[in-house]
Parts: sequence; C-alpha cells; structure tokens
Amino acid sequence: MNADHEERLVALETRLAHQEQMIEELNDLVFQQGQALDGMKRDLEQVAERLQEALRGDAPR
Repeated sequence: MNADHEERLVALETRLAHQEQMIEELNDLVFQQGQALDGMKRDLEQVAERLQEALRGDAPR
C-alpha cells in the first residue's frame, strides 16, 4: 500500500472512530431525554388528576 492510500485509510478510520463516539453520545442523550420526558409525563398526569379532583370538589385537604 502506498503512502497516499495509507494516509487516506488512517483519515477514514479516524473519522469513523469520531462518528462512532458521537453516535454513542447522542444515543445516551436521547435515552436521558426519554427518561426526563417520562418523568414529566407522570408529573403532568398527577397535576391533571389533582385538578380534576379540585374541580369535582373532592380534593384532599
């Protein structure tokens, strides 16, 4: 393999390694955001239930 091909191969391998790292970081971020959204959904459901209870007049005091 000549030097030009070797340089191109190293450059491609380097880019691939960086892209794999970025994909892993993005995957972690998407997972964390999904967990946060799940928590917010639960909170919103609780608030909606409390609001319904308050509107019916049977809210806990």
